[in-house]
Order: sequence, then structure tokens, then C-alpha cells
Amino acid sequence: ELVFVSEVVPDLTVKHVPLVLSENNKTGKLLVFVGYLSAPGNKKKRNWLRKTCFPKIQSACLEFDTTTKADNNAESNALRWGTACQGRFFIGQPNDPQKELGALATDAEISLAQSLQAESDQFGDIQMIPFREAYIELPDKTISILRHGVYSGAEAVLKIDDDQCPDIEKVLGVARSTPHNVARYVGGYHWKGTEYESMKGADGSIDPYMSGPGYLVSKALAKAVSVDDINHSILHMSYGSSSEDVDMGKWFAYAKQTHPELVFVSEVAHGLTVAHEEHPKEN
Repeated sequence: ELVFVSEVVPDLTVKHVPLVLSENNKTGKLLVFVGYLSAPGNKKKRNWLRKTCFPKIQSACLEFDTTTKADNNAESNALRWGTACQGRFFIGQPNDPQKELGALATDAEISLAQSLQAESDQFGDIQMIPFREAYIELPDKTISILRHGVYSGAEAVLKIDDDQCPDIEKVLGVARSTPHNVARYVGGYHWKGTEYESMKGADGSIDPYMSGPGYLVSKALAKAVSVDDINHSILHMSYGSSSEDVDMGKWFAYAKQTHPELVFVSEVAHGLTVAHEEHPKEN
């Protein structure tokens, strides 16, 4: 039986709440956490990924477990692909920006919320984020993915868009070959940050970064960005932009200054993620 307690707790307004490690994740056997950036209305894309992409990930991860002699007795479900991989869709709350204080949700918001709850109950692979879905929130959603990956115990975190499939063998190989003290930042294409004016931050700063569809971050770097330097990362509006990939480059540059105990590596791995032309379009 549960005991229910109601009490006033100061300041619960922080967007990123620490996750509690489960007993299964304390073993450190999780190699890659795959965090998909998705949106409330992107159900067709998520279903397409579950049908077309996820089976390939599961097969590769189970085979990886076998070849590396990992303990494969752990429970496997929609979130867990063997003991090597885990993944979720990260989605903000349904959002109608035309709202006033005390206003009730619109019919569209209610319908989307009910649909998301049903989808979450059915598949168990959705992680709702406690703020509204908006393009400007993409950096914060990315921080949530990195933070979730860190607290899951994963050795590396893959941030990926929901119109992409990862080359999971390549992802696993990169993750497995990264020492614990290396802040590794791997993507499919490297931008210098000088190619377009829009790449500059709010303070005019320029930093190299990896292209946005998907990039892999080692545990050391994910922890630096989303745990140790969390306040700086959340306050990205003073130096960054609404482009999460641009901000990731700035977080990497900042971590270089604040974490001398780490070895920083930025590199290109072509084909880390692949977009598919047959990917369904949302209405």
C-alpha cells in the first residue's frame, strides 16, 4: 500500500528534474541511449520508425550483446533493445500559443494530449517534457535527452531527429571505443560556424558544430553539458540561438574551458544517421 502526502515544496519550476537511477541501470551495461526529437503531432513518423527502423536497431543491438558476451537476461521491451541500447521519443506538451493566464486547453490540445497518452500507454517509448512544444525549445529538449542518457547509465547518447534512422552498428562501434575520460562529439557533417550569418550566437560568438539530424555525445560530454554545467546550458539565450545543433557546439566549447580533466575530441562519422525519402509526412 502507498502512503499519500500533500505538502508545499519550494521552487518546482525547473524544467530539468534529475532522474532516479533504476537498479537495472546501475550495472553500467547500457552502451547507447537513443533520444529522438519528436513533436506531439508526429505520430505517423513515430509509427514509421517503430515499424521500419526500430527492428533493425533491436537486431543489431541483440547481436552486439551476443558478440560482446553481454548479460542478455535483462528484460527487453519497447524501450530496451537488448542490454546495449535504449531509446525514447522526447516530446513537448501540445501547444496553442494563443493562451491567457488561467485559460483552459483548446480542443486541439486536449485531443493531442489524449492521443499521446494512449500512444504512450501502448508503446512505452515516449518521454514527455514538462514544457510546451515549440521550435525555440529545441535546445532545452536536447538538454533533456542528454540528461536522461546520463542518468540511464549509458556510455553514449545519440540525439536524432524523427525523420532519421541511425546506422546503429556504427553508433555502437563509436560508443564502445570511447574511454570514460573523453568528451567525444561525433556527427555526420562538421560546420565551421562561419558559413552563414545565422550560425552566430546572440553575443556574436562563432563555434564549430555538428549537423543537426543526428550526433553522438559521450557520457563524459553529456554529463558536462547537462549536469555539471546545467545552468549555463539552460541559459543559452545569452550566447546561443534556437538551433540546438549550433548550441551543442557552444556547449562543447564551454565544456573545454570548464573541464580540464577531460580529453575533448570532435570528429566526423559519415552516415551516422540516414534520412529516408519514404518517411511519411504529417498532415
